[in-house]
Amino acid sequence: NSSLPNPTYLYNAPGTYNVSLSVRDQNNCTTVKIIPSAVKIENFDVASVLPSTICTDKNINTNTTSNYSPIFCNWNFGDGRTSNNQSPTFSYSTVGTYNVTLLATNIEGCRDSISQSITVNQSPTAAFAADVLKSCSPYTVNFTNSSTNANSYKWIISGPGGFFTTVNSTSPSVFLPNDGLYSVSLEATAANGCIDKLDMPNYIWIGPDRMNAEAD
Repeated sequence: NSSLPNPTYLYNAPGTYNVSLSVRDQNNCTTVKIIPSAVKIENFDVASVLPSTICTDKNINTNTTSNYSPIFCNWNFGDGRTSNNQSPTFSYSTVGTYNVTLLATNIEGCRDSISQSITVNQSPTAAFAADVLKSCSPYTVNFTNSSTNANSYKWIISGPGGFFTTVNSTSPSVFLPNDGLYSVSLEATAANGCIDKLDMPNYIWIGPDRMNAEAD
């Protein structure tokens, strides 16, 4: 209750509140005005799922939600970078632990925040070469694996006639039996679980020399 003509009141709990005003004049006559559900107080909540671990150069795609709209966001990624986007995408190129914070404000000035520590592990780099990229007859291709920071591998090789094989050795030799183009992929996995993949579509040709249609 307040006897002030223009009071200020602080609500300490969420809910819907009725407001009434009673006015008495100099003749002691009283008028009462009641406004049902005049004030609605809600908690302002913001949520965004962040990983606790991530690999270098891998995107973190945030999805920030709130029970209010619009909201105004101030992200700090812990490495000197910031963003005012509601749901930014970001990554880290350097190994380390970063404290990511989000301060969100709604149009009424209410605030909520999120803080998450993210550990960044080193990604491997997948790299390879084949000893032959073109052969006029079926050929056993020898692959050289030059990946770094990896300790396990998965080769995926596909080609004409439904040819498909996977190999888990470091630098395999694979027989390519059919004429046509072969695609090669290498997945390199580090001890910390980070993965890099190199795709080389139509990488190797087996068969007679292909004619250059433009030259003909």
